[in-house]
Amino acid sequence: MGRFNGATVLITGATGGLGSGAAKAFAAEGARLVLSDLDEAALADFAATLDTEKATLAGNIADEKLSQDLVQLAVEKFGRLDIAINNAGIVHSFVRLPQVTSEEARRVVDVDLLGVFYAMKHQIPQMGASSGKAARAASSSTSPRSPVSPARPSFRSMPPPSMASLG
Repeated sequence: MGRFNGATVLITGATGGLGSGAAKAFAAEGARLVLSDLDEAALADFAATLDTEKATLAGNIADEKLSQDLVQLAVEKFGRLDIAINNAGIVHSFVRLPQVTSEEARRVVDVDLLGVFYAMKHQIPQMGASSGKAARAASSSTSPRSPVSPARPSFRSMPPPSMASLG
């Protein structure tokens, strides 16, 4: 019996390094997984390697409906949502900031900042209802080793009390 036996864990950016590592670790500890990533084929291939109950839904986390659908999937398939790892993220091109187009910057902000906002907006009410815990994970692209992301300062300024509202 694992530490997360029966818990439902939602992970965005599930096929990337941090996301796949989290999924493997939670699966090994008995969690049921709801996994999401942009590439449907890669998501299906990765999910097939996990020996646990799981559900997948591919899509762009910058689309608020995906966040809503992921929470709904967790509740419909497993009856609850306990933990969320909001890991999906992108970075801008490895060029000097003045060379980043406004369109590319908007895409980074949409995924790295608004994607996390949309996810938490829909996760928190359900997690509060099931006395779940939240993991406020930054997009994987906001690591200190990545190039400067326009969304990084904004995301880091999101207050931890958003988790405290769970209970």
